Amino acid sequence: MEIELVELPSYEVACFRKVGSYREATGEHWENLLKWALENELFPPEQAFIGISLDNPDFVASERCRHDACVTIPAHFDKGNHQEIQFRTLDSGLYALYRYYDTPNRLELGYKYMYGQWLPESEYEPDFERLTLEFNMNNPADDPEGKSIIHLYVPIKMRISRTTPKISNHVPQLLYDGAQIDVHYENHDDVIKWFEHYLGWRIEQQEAWLVDPRAIKGKMTHMGMGMWVVSYLSNQQLPFHYANRGTPSPAIRLCFKATDLSKTHVSFSENHIQVSDIYDGPGGHKYFDAWVTSERMRITFQDDIKNSQVAFPDSDNFSDTCVRIGVGDLEKSVKWYKDFVGMELEAEKVNEDFVVMSLGVNHDPNGKSKWILERTSDHNGRTDGSIRPICFIQNRDDFFQYYHFLKESGIEVGEIGGFTEGGLSMFHFYDLDGNRFNVSSFV
Repeated sequence: MEIELVELPSYEVACFRKVGSYREATGEHWENLLKWALENELFPPEQAFIGISLDNPDFVASERCRHDACVTIPAHFDKGNHQEIQFRTLDSGLYALYRYYDTPNRLELGYKYMYGQWLPESEYEPDFERLTLEFNMNNPADDPEGKSIIHLYVPIKMRISRTTPKISNHVPQLLYDGAQIDVHYENHDDVIKWFEHYLGWRIEQQEAWLVDPRAIKGKMTHMGMGMWVVSYLSNQQLPFHYANRGTPSPAIRLCFKATDLSKTHVSFSENHIQVSDIYDGPGGHKYFDAWVTSERMRITFQDDIKNSQVAFPDSDNFSDTCVRIGVGDLEKSVKWYKDFVGMELEAEKVNEDFVVMSLGVNHDPNGKSKWILERTSDHNGRTDGSIRPICFIQNRDDFFQYYHFLKESGIEVGEIGGFTEGGLSMFHFYDLDGNRFNVSSFV
Protein backbone atom coordinates (compact mmCIF):
# COMPACT_ATOMS: atom_id res chain seq x y z
CA MET A 1 0.00 0.00 0.00
CA GLU A 2 1.36 3.42 -0.95
CA ILE A 3 1.74 5.82 1.97
CA GLU A 4 2.03 9.52 1.18
CA LEU A 5 3.95 12.00 3.33
CA VAL A 6 2.03 15.25 3.83
CA GLU A 7 2.70 18.52 5.64
CA LEU A 8 -0.55 19.62 7.26
CA PRO A 9 -1.27 23.12 8.56
CA SER A 10 -2.69 23.68 12.02
CA TYR A 11 -6.48 23.60 12.36
CA GLU A 12 -8.89 25.19 14.79
CA VAL A 13 -11.72 22.73 15.42
CA ALA A 14 -14.94 22.40 17.40
CA CYS A 15 -15.61 18.98 18.96
CA PHE A 16 -18.21 16.79 20.61
CA ARG A 17 -16.88 13.83 22.62
CA LYS A 18 -18.05 10.24 23.01
CA VAL A 19 -16.74 7.83 25.66
CA GLY A 20 -17.10 4.12 24.94
CA SER A 21 -15.89 1.25 22.80
CA TYR A 22 -14.59 2.16 19.35
CA ARG A 23 -16.27 -0.99 18.02
CA GLU A 24 -19.73 0.25 18.94
CA ALA A 25 -21.79 2.64 16.84
CA THR A 26 -20.43 6.18 17.17
CA GLY A 27 -23.32 8.05 15.61
CA GLU A 28 -24.66 10.21 18.43
CA HIS A 29 -21.73 12.60 18.84
CA TRP A 30 -21.41 12.83 15.04
CA GLU A 31 -25.12 13.62 14.79
CA ASN A 32 -24.72 16.36 17.40
CA LEU A 33 -21.74 17.76 15.51
CA LEU A 34 -23.48 17.70 12.12
CA LYS A 35 -26.51 19.49 13.57
CA TRP A 36 -24.26 22.10 15.19
CA ALA A 37 -22.22 22.54 11.99
CA LEU A 38 -25.42 22.98 9.94
CA GLU A 39 -26.69 25.65 12.35
CA ASN A 40 -23.37 27.50 12.03
CA GLU A 41 -23.06 27.07 8.25
CA LEU A 42 -19.87 24.99 8.41
CA PHE A 43 -19.85 22.81 5.29
CA PRO A 44 -17.33 20.96 3.10
CA PRO A 45 -15.28 21.63 1.11
CA GLU A 46 -14.47 24.82 3.02
CA GLN A 47 -14.50 22.93 6.33
CA ALA A 48 -13.44 19.35 7.11
CA PHE A 49 -14.91 16.76 9.46
CA ILE A 50 -12.22 15.04 11.54
CA GLY A 51 -12.37 12.17 14.02
CA ILE A 52 -9.81 11.78 16.79
CA SER A 53 -9.37 8.49 18.69
CA LEU A 54 -7.73 9.61 21.93
CA ASP A 55 -7.03 6.27 23.61
CA ASN A 56 -5.38 3.00 22.67
CA PRO A 57 -7.84 0.17 23.45
CA ASP A 58 -4.89 -2.16 24.06
CA PHE A 59 -4.13 -0.15 27.22
CA VAL A 60 -7.42 1.54 28.15
CA ALA A 61 -10.65 -0.29 29.00
CA SER A 62 -13.00 -0.12 26.01
CA GLU A 63 -15.77 1.61 27.96
CA ARG A 64 -13.34 4.43 28.84
CA CYS A 65 -11.99 5.08 25.33
CA ARG A 66 -12.60 8.63 24.13
CA HIS A 67 -13.38 9.79 20.60
CA ASP A 68 -13.83 13.37 19.42
CA ALA A 69 -15.97 14.29 16.42
CA CYS A 70 -14.62 17.60 15.09
CA VAL A 71 -15.24 20.17 12.39
CA THR A 72 -12.74 22.82 11.34
CA ILE A 73 -13.76 26.43 11.92
CA PRO A 74 -12.71 29.61 10.09
CA ALA A 75 -10.14 31.96 11.57
CA HIS A 76 -12.57 34.57 12.89
CA PHE A 77 -15.25 32.22 14.21
CA ASP A 78 -16.83 33.57 17.42
CA LYS A 79 -16.14 30.88 20.03
CA GLY A 80 -17.47 32.92 22.94
CA ASN A 81 -21.14 32.26 22.13
CA HIS A 82 -20.79 28.45 22.03
CA GLN A 83 -20.47 26.97 25.51
CA GLU A 84 -22.13 23.75 24.34
CA ILE A 85 -19.07 22.53 22.40
CA GLN A 86 -15.32 22.21 22.99
CA PHE A 87 -12.63 23.93 20.92
CA ARG A 88 -9.04 22.86 20.35
CA THR A 89 -6.07 23.40 18.04
CA LEU A 90 -4.65 20.55 15.95
CA ASP A 91 -0.93 20.97 15.39
CA SER A 92 0.76 21.35 12.03
CA GLY A 93 3.62 19.14 10.90
CA LEU A 94 4.61 16.07 8.91
CA TYR A 95 2.05 13.26 8.66
CA ALA A 96 1.92 9.88 6.91
CA LEU A 97 -1.34 9.52 4.97
CA TYR A 98 -3.13 6.14 4.86
CA ARG A 99 -6.16 6.14 2.53
CA TYR A 100 -8.78 3.94 4.16
CA TYR A 101 -11.88 2.57 2.42
CA ASP A 102 -13.97 0.12 4.44
CA THR A 103 -16.76 0.07 7.01
CA PRO A 104 -16.24 2.54 9.89
CA ASN A 105 -15.96 -0.16 12.58
CA ARG A 106 -12.86 -1.65 10.93
CA LEU A 107 -10.75 1.50 11.06
CA GLU A 108 -8.52 -0.15 13.67
CA LEU A 109 -7.02 -2.16 10.78
CA GLY A 110 -5.59 1.08 9.43
CA TYR A 111 -4.08 1.91 12.81
CA LYS A 112 -2.57 -1.56 13.15
CA TYR A 113 -1.04 -1.39 9.69
CA MET A 114 0.48 2.06 10.25
CA TYR A 115 1.76 1.54 13.80
CA GLY A 116 2.46 -2.17 13.62
CA GLN A 117 3.90 -2.56 10.12
CA TRP A 118 4.61 0.59 8.12
CA LEU A 119 6.24 2.69 10.85
CA PRO A 120 8.62 -0.02 12.17
CA GLU A 121 9.81 -0.67 8.61
CA SER A 122 10.18 3.03 7.73
CA GLU A 123 12.76 5.66 8.63
CA TYR A 124 10.14 7.45 10.74
CA GLU A 125 8.68 7.05 14.21
CA PRO A 126 5.40 8.32 15.70
CA ASP A 127 5.38 11.88 17.01
CA PHE A 128 3.30 11.50 20.17
CA GLU A 129 3.30 15.24 20.75
CA ARG A 130 0.56 15.40 18.08
CA LEU A 131 -2.70 13.53 17.47
CA THR A 132 -3.59 11.03 14.76
CA LEU A 133 -6.33 12.56 12.61
CA GLU A 134 -9.19 10.81 10.81
CA PHE A 135 -10.40 13.07 7.98
CA ASN A 136 -13.86 11.87 6.90
CA MET A 137 -14.15 12.30 3.15
CA ASN A 138 -17.67 10.93 2.58
CA ASN A 139 -20.90 9.93 4.25
CA PRO A 140 -20.96 6.11 4.42
CA ALA A 141 -24.76 6.26 4.11
CA ASP A 142 -24.27 7.51 0.55
CA ASP A 143 -21.83 4.72 -0.35
CA PRO A 144 -23.40 1.68 -2.11
CA GLU A 145 -21.48 -0.66 0.23
CA GLY A 146 -21.87 1.50 3.35
CA LYS A 147 -18.13 2.14 3.47
CA SER A 148 -16.20 5.17 4.68
CA ILE A 149 -13.47 7.04 2.88
CA ILE A 150 -11.12 8.17 5.64
CA HIS A 151 -7.77 9.84 5.22
CA LEU A 152 -5.83 8.65 8.28
CA TYR A 153 -3.02 11.09 9.06
CA VAL A 154 -0.39 9.69 11.44
CA PRO A 155 2.02 12.31 12.92
CA ILE A 156 5.64 11.30 12.30
CA LYS A 157 9.23 12.44 12.78
CA MET A 158 12.60 11.10 11.68
CA ARG A 159 13.63 8.02 13.64
CA ILE A 160 16.18 8.56 16.40
CA SER A 161 18.26 5.64 17.63
CA ARG A 162 17.28 4.59 21.12
CA THR A 163 20.08 3.92 23.58
CA THR A 164 18.12 3.76 26.83
CA PRO A 165 19.75 0.97 28.84
CA LYS A 166 17.65 -1.97 29.97
CA ILE A 167 18.18 -4.20 32.96
CA SER A 168 16.90 -7.17 30.95
CA ASN A 169 14.93 -7.75 27.77
CA HIS A 170 11.75 -6.98 29.70
CA VAL A 171 12.66 -4.54 32.49
CA PRO A 172 13.73 -1.04 31.41
CA GLN A 173 15.78 1.31 33.52
CA LEU A 174 13.53 2.74 36.23
CA LEU A 175 14.63 6.12 37.60
CA TYR A 176 13.49 7.49 40.95
CA ASP A 177 11.53 10.69 40.30
CA GLY A 178 10.34 11.91 43.69
CA ALA A 179 6.78 11.37 44.84
CA GLN A 180 3.18 12.34 44.31
CA ILE A 181 1.30 13.40 47.45
CA ASP A 182 -2.41 12.83 46.88
CA VAL A 183 -4.68 15.16 48.92
CA HIS A 184 -8.34 16.12 48.82
CA TYR A 185 -9.06 18.99 46.45
CA GLU A 186 -10.47 21.23 49.22
CA ASN A 187 -7.40 20.62 51.42
CA HIS A 188 -4.79 21.33 48.73
CA ASP A 189 -3.87 24.88 49.77
CA ASP A 190 -3.77 24.05 53.49
CA VAL A 191 -1.43 21.09 52.85
CA ILE A 192 0.90 23.39 50.87
CA LYS A 193 0.95 25.84 53.79
CA TRP A 194 1.77 23.02 56.22
CA PHE A 195 4.80 21.92 54.20
CA GLU A 196 5.93 25.54 53.87
CA HIS A 197 5.58 26.25 57.60
CA TYR A 198 6.95 23.06 59.15
CA LEU A 199 9.44 21.79 56.55
CA GLY A 200 10.45 25.02 54.84
CA TRP A 201 9.48 23.72 51.41
CA ARG A 202 8.76 26.31 48.74
CA ILE A 203 6.43 26.32 45.76
CA GLU A 204 8.44 25.91 42.56
CA GLN A 205 5.53 25.43 40.17
CA GLN A 206 1.75 25.57 40.54
CA GLU A 207 -0.71 24.54 37.85
CA ALA A 208 -4.43 23.81 37.40
CA TRP A 209 -3.53 20.68 35.45
CA LEU A 210 -5.78 17.65 35.27
CA VAL A 211 -4.11 14.42 36.36
CA ASP A 212 -6.31 12.43 33.98
CA PRO A 213 -8.74 13.38 31.18
CA ARG A 214 -11.56 11.90 33.28
CA ALA A 215 -10.96 14.45 36.06
CA ILE A 216 -13.18 17.54 36.21
CA LYS A 217 -10.77 19.87 38.03
CA GLY A 218 -7.17 19.60 39.07
CA LYS A 219 -4.41 21.21 41.11
CA MET A 220 -0.72 20.27 40.95
CA THR A 221 1.94 22.00 43.02
CA HIS A 222 5.66 21.19 42.81
CA MET A 223 7.43 21.70 46.15
CA GLY A 224 10.90 20.85 44.84
CA MET A 225 12.85 17.56 44.99
CA GLY A 226 10.28 16.00 42.66
CA MET A 227 7.56 16.30 45.34
CA TRP A 228 4.22 17.08 43.71
CA VAL A 229 1.09 17.74 45.75
CA VAL A 230 -1.77 16.53 43.56
CA SER A 231 -5.53 17.04 43.89
CA TYR A 232 -8.49 16.52 41.60
CA LEU A 233 -12.26 16.28 41.38
CA SER A 234 -13.83 13.40 39.48
CA ASN A 235 -17.14 11.60 39.18
CA GLN A 236 -15.36 8.24 39.16
CA GLN A 237 -12.36 6.53 40.69
CA LEU A 238 -9.40 7.13 38.41
CA PRO A 239 -7.19 4.16 37.49
CA PHE A 240 -3.99 5.52 39.07
CA HIS A 241 -4.82 8.59 41.15
CA TYR A 242 -6.63 7.36 44.21
CA ALA A 243 -5.82 6.75 47.85
CA ASN A 244 -7.60 4.60 50.42
CA ARG A 245 -7.85 7.04 53.32
CA GLY A 246 -8.92 5.94 56.77
CA THR A 247 -7.12 2.61 56.40
CA PRO A 248 -3.90 1.48 58.14
CA SER A 249 -0.72 3.14 56.85
CA PRO A 250 1.09 1.24 54.09
CA ALA A 251 4.35 -0.62 54.72
CA ILE A 252 6.17 1.88 52.46
CA ARG A 253 7.87 4.82 54.16
CA LEU A 254 9.23 7.82 52.29
CA CYS A 255 11.98 9.12 54.58
CA PHE A 256 13.17 12.71 55.01
CA LYS A 257 16.33 13.96 56.65
CA ALA A 258 16.04 15.83 59.95
CA THR A 259 19.39 17.38 60.81
CA ASP A 260 18.31 17.63 64.45
CA LEU A 261 15.91 14.73 64.84
CA SER A 262 15.21 15.26 68.55
CA LYS A 263 14.45 18.96 68.09
CA THR A 264 12.10 18.20 65.20
CA HIS A 265 10.37 15.52 67.27
CA VAL A 266 9.85 17.91 70.20
CA SER A 267 8.65 20.72 67.92
CA PHE A 268 6.06 18.49 66.27
CA SER A 269 4.84 17.24 69.64
CA GLU A 270 4.49 20.76 71.01
CA ASN A 271 2.44 21.70 67.94
CA HIS A 272 0.10 18.75 68.54
CA ILE A 273 1.30 16.80 65.52
CA GLN A 274 0.98 13.07 66.15
CA VAL A 275 4.39 11.40 66.26
CA SER A 276 5.76 8.00 67.19
CA ASP A 277 8.58 7.53 69.66
CA ILE A 278 12.06 7.85 68.20
CA TYR A 279 13.23 4.36 67.26
CA ASP A 280 16.28 2.55 65.87
CA GLY A 281 16.01 1.52 62.23
CA PRO A 282 17.97 0.42 59.16
CA GLY A 283 21.55 1.57 58.71
CA GLY A 284 22.13 2.61 62.31
CA HIS A 285 19.81 5.60 61.90
CA LYS A 286 17.19 6.80 64.32
CA TYR A 287 13.73 7.52 62.97
CA PHE A 288 10.29 8.70 63.94
CA ASP A 289 6.98 8.64 62.09
CA ALA A 290 4.63 11.62 61.93
CA TRP A 291 1.02 11.86 60.77
CA VAL A 292 0.87 15.28 59.19
CA THR A 293 -1.53 17.87 57.79
CA SER A 294 -5.32 17.62 58.02
CA GLU A 295 -5.01 14.52 55.79
CA ARG A 296 -3.03 12.69 58.53
CA MET A 297 -0.66 11.14 56.01
CA ARG A 298 2.39 9.41 57.46
CA ILE A 299 5.90 10.56 56.64
CA THR A 300 9.10 9.36 58.29
CA PHE A 301 12.07 11.39 59.52
CA GLN A 302 15.63 10.09 59.71
CA ASP A 303 18.64 11.48 61.55
CA ASP A 304 21.84 12.49 59.77
CA ILE A 305 24.82 10.09 59.70
CA LYS A 306 27.95 10.73 57.65
CA ASN A 307 28.69 8.15 54.94
CA SER A 308 25.32 6.53 55.48
CA GLN A 309 24.65 3.38 53.48
CA VAL A 310 20.90 3.99 53.40
CA ALA A 311 20.51 7.68 52.51
CA PHE A 312 21.25 10.11 49.70
CA PRO A 313 24.65 11.76 50.32
CA ASP A 314 24.82 15.48 51.16
CA SER A 315 21.06 15.98 51.20
CA ASP A 316 19.47 19.13 52.61
CA ASN A 317 17.40 19.28 55.76
CA PHE A 318 13.88 17.89 55.22
CA SER A 319 14.79 16.49 51.81
CA ASP A 320 14.02 12.90 50.83
CA THR A 321 16.71 10.38 51.75
CA CYS A 322 15.41 6.88 51.00
CA VAL A 323 12.35 4.67 50.64
CA ARG A 324 11.77 1.90 53.19
CA ILE A 325 9.63 -1.07 52.11
CA GLY A 326 8.41 -3.60 54.67
CA VAL A 327 8.43 -7.20 53.42
CA GLY A 328 7.70 -10.62 54.89
CA ASP A 329 10.31 -12.83 53.21
CA LEU A 330 13.44 -10.74 52.73
CA GLU A 331 15.32 -13.18 50.48
CA LYS A 332 12.35 -13.71 48.13
CA SER A 333 11.69 -9.98 47.99
CA VAL A 334 15.29 -9.18 47.04
CA LYS A 335 15.03 -11.57 44.09
CA TRP A 336 11.60 -10.18 43.13
CA TYR A 337 12.82 -6.57 43.10
CA LYS A 338 15.87 -7.58 41.07
CA ASP A 339 13.83 -9.56 38.52
CA PHE A 340 10.82 -7.28 38.10
CA VAL A 341 12.04 -3.79 39.03
CA GLY A 342 15.71 -4.01 38.09
CA MET A 343 17.04 -2.95 41.49
CA GLU A 344 20.70 -3.52 42.26
CA LEU A 345 21.90 -4.89 45.59
CA GLU A 346 24.02 -2.28 47.40
CA ALA A 347 24.45 -3.73 50.90
CA GLU A 348 23.22 -7.01 52.32
CA LYS A 349 22.36 -6.92 56.01
CA VAL A 350 20.09 -9.94 56.21
CA ASN A 351 21.25 -10.65 59.75
CA GLU A 352 20.09 -7.16 60.66
CA ASP A 353 16.77 -7.74 58.87
CA PHE A 354 17.28 -5.26 56.04
CA VAL A 355 18.87 -5.01 52.61
CA VAL A 356 19.91 -1.84 50.75
CA MET A 357 19.01 -1.75 47.05
CA SER A 358 19.23 1.02 44.49
CA LEU A 359 17.81 2.51 41.30
CA GLY A 360 18.98 5.42 39.19
CA VAL A 361 17.69 8.98 39.60
CA ASN A 362 15.82 10.94 36.93
CA HIS A 363 17.70 14.09 35.78
CA ASP A 364 20.89 12.84 37.50
CA PRO A 365 22.85 10.39 35.33
CA ASN A 366 25.25 9.52 38.18
CA GLY A 367 22.70 9.49 40.99
CA LYS A 368 21.55 6.49 43.01
CA SER A 369 18.33 6.29 44.99
CA LYS A 370 18.27 4.00 48.03
CA TRP A 371 15.46 1.52 48.58
CA ILE A 372 15.54 -0.35 51.88
CA LEU A 373 13.83 -3.72 52.05
CA GLU A 374 13.25 -4.49 55.72
CA ARG A 375 11.83 -7.62 57.25
CA THR A 376 8.64 -6.98 59.21
CA SER A 377 5.61 -8.90 60.37
CA ASP A 378 3.50 -5.73 60.51
CA HIS A 379 1.62 -6.03 57.20
CA ASN A 380 -1.74 -4.57 56.35
CA GLY A 381 -2.07 -6.24 52.96
CA ARG A 382 -2.53 -4.23 49.80
CA THR A 383 -2.76 -0.54 50.69
CA ASP A 384 -2.95 2.46 48.35
CA GLY A 385 -1.47 5.29 50.37
CA SER A 386 -1.55 9.04 49.85
CA ILE A 387 2.23 9.38 49.45
CA ARG A 388 3.47 7.56 46.37
CA PRO A 389 7.19 7.37 45.51
CA ILE A 390 7.34 7.14 41.73
CA CYS A 391 9.84 6.01 39.09
CA PHE A 392 10.16 7.32 35.55
CA ILE A 393 10.76 5.36 32.32
CA GLN A 394 12.38 7.50 29.63
CA ASN A 395 11.24 5.55 26.56
CA ARG A 396 7.47 5.38 25.95
CA ASP A 397 7.74 2.06 24.08
CA ASP A 398 9.58 0.58 27.08
CA PHE A 399 6.79 1.89 29.31
CA PHE A 400 4.07 -0.02 27.45
CA GLN A 401 6.19 -3.14 26.97
CA TYR A 402 7.02 -3.19 30.68
CA TYR A 403 3.32 -2.92 31.50
CA HIS A 404 2.56 -5.98 29.36
CA PHE A 405 5.54 -7.90 30.75
CA LEU A 406 4.32 -7.42 34.32
CA LYS A 407 0.77 -8.49 33.45
CA GLU A 408 1.99 -11.55 31.55
CA SER A 409 4.18 -12.44 34.55
CA GLY A 410 1.09 -12.70 36.76
CA ILE A 411 1.78 -9.53 38.74
CA GLU A 412 -1.24 -7.50 39.81
CA VAL A 413 -1.10 -4.35 37.68
CA GLY A 414 -3.53 -1.43 37.68
CA GLU A 415 -4.95 0.15 34.54
CA ILE A 416 -2.83 2.81 32.88
CA GLY A 417 -3.95 6.29 33.96
CA GLY A 418 -3.21 9.82 32.87
CA PHE A 419 -2.96 10.90 29.25
CA THR A 420 -2.29 7.80 27.16
CA GLU A 421 -2.50 9.63 23.83
CA GLY A 422 0.22 12.20 24.35
CA GLY A 423 1.12 13.35 27.87
CA LEU A 424 2.10 11.98 31.27
CA SER A 425 0.83 8.45 31.88
CA MET A 426 1.18 6.26 34.96
CA PHE A 427 0.45 2.78 36.20
CA HIS A 428 1.07 0.90 39.43
CA PHE A 429 1.64 -2.69 40.50
CA TYR A 430 2.03 -4.61 43.75
CA ASP A 431 4.92 -6.62 45.15
CA LEU A 432 4.76 -9.97 46.98
CA ASP A 433 3.43 -8.27 50.12
CA GLY A 434 0.95 -5.93 48.44
CA ASN A 435 3.23 -2.87 48.55
CA ARG A 436 2.37 -0.48 45.73
CA PHE A 437 5.06 0.51 43.19
CA ASN A 438 4.40 3.43 40.83
CA VAL A 439 5.73 4.12 37.32
CA SER A 440 5.30 7.03 34.90
CA SER A 441 6.39 8.11 31.42
CA PHE A 442 5.65 10.78 28.85
CA VAL A 443 3.87 9.02 25.99
